[in-house]
Amino acid sequence: MKYSQKEIELFKKRYAELVIKLGIALKKDRPLTISCGPANYEFALYLAESAYRNGASYVEINQDDLYLLSLRQKYQTQEQIIKHPSYLKSRYDCFIEEDWSTIRIDDFDGQLQLKDADNDKLTAYSKSMRKLGKDWSSRLMTNKNAWCVICVPSPKWATYILGKPSSADDLWELLVPILKLDSPDCIKSWIDFNKKMEKEKAILNSLKIEKLHFTSPITDLTVGFRPEARWTGGTSELPDSRHFFPNIPSLEIFTTPDMMQCEGYVTSTRPVTVMNKTTQGVKFNFHKGKVISVSAEEGEEIITKFLEIPGASRLGECALIDERSEISASNKIFGSILYDENASCHIALGNCYTECLSNEKDLVTDEKLKEYGCNQSLMHTDFMIGSKETNIDALTFDGKTITIMRKGEFVFNN
Repeated sequence: MKYSQKEIELFKKRYAELVIKLGIALKKDRPLTISCGPANYEFALYLAESAYRNGASYVEINQDDLYLLSLRQKYQTQEQIIKHPSYLKSRYDCFIEEDWSTIRIDDFDGQLQLKDADNDKLTAYSKSMRKLGKDWSSRLMTNKNAWCVICVPSPKWATYILGKPSSADDLWELLVPILKLDSPDCIKSWIDFNKKMEKEKAILNSLKIEKLHFTSPITDLTVGFRPEARWTGGTSELPDSRHFFPNIPSLEIFTTPDMMQCEGYVTSTRPVTVMNKTTQGVKFNFHKGKVISVSAEEGEEIITKFLEIPGASRLGECALIDERSEISASNKIFGSILYDENASCHIALGNCYTECLSNEKDLVTDEKLKEYGCNQSLMHTDFMIGSKETNIDALTFDGKTITIMRKGEFVFNN
């Protein structure tokens, strides 16, 4: 279906309103920071207008320009690139003190600028920035502040997905039904979809899963969980009981595995950007929860450096997604973690989500986190491992074996 310019403008406004009202559940008189690349600035303005219309006290748009980063790594040494102005730390402290919400627009165009960048410099830069924003990142990972990650069409992203010189409008054609923007009330459509996810989460939680066994022609992996693990997804809850969508779209049901319980091998099925570099066909071998060896069709060097970062060689997330989802059914590789992770089952290496443990409120020290198998790291990177050839079986704590997926589709049969 070919949309008119007027219709596409309407979809942009609907998406902005969806992100403000449901994505971050904006609270009146609260500030908002929006991070984007130059290609996404126009849509950031749509978000800003919606935010002010819905009562935001202040909106800033921070252009996180990866072209500037490419210039920096080109002309600076590794020692220089990890030095940052002092105001950045103060900025993160301000976000915490004043209870800011945050939206990040994934910058596909900017990633292209770093394709040939120096791996050592990018690794050092990524690690230094994670350290700088560690406290702020921790609040987001534990849902103390509302956050939402989105990705909006640009010509370069459209060309990457559609395989020909394409416009951003061409890509909107593909994304509109995925984002439910063709619904007269897309907010209600996402709320209704979340209710469906709640039922699926309830089924998974009722099974009391001890281990999941993933198999396919390129994977044979067993992931273990503690009794406290619970499956979540869709909306997350803030301290004041508001619910928000950390991602839009968001189709995954996920939990936190025990970082000491993972055995076997697994191969990524979609491209993944790791520290601003593209990787493909990554094969991880696990023993006692840790990656003990890795190989890759593309990006092996950056993956190896990534795994050297504390906590990056152990799991922090395990997510299940039905291959019948709208994103998977499109048969497109999006090159954006937001879309690709919502097309396929995936695991994440690095930091865990404590919201996925029933005793989250007790996990207040590093010792407690370790005791309950919670991986701690500056990193959190998703790797898609699912496909239409993926089968998953569960072993429950009461000794039952239950079929979870066959050929990438949920079955939930005993």
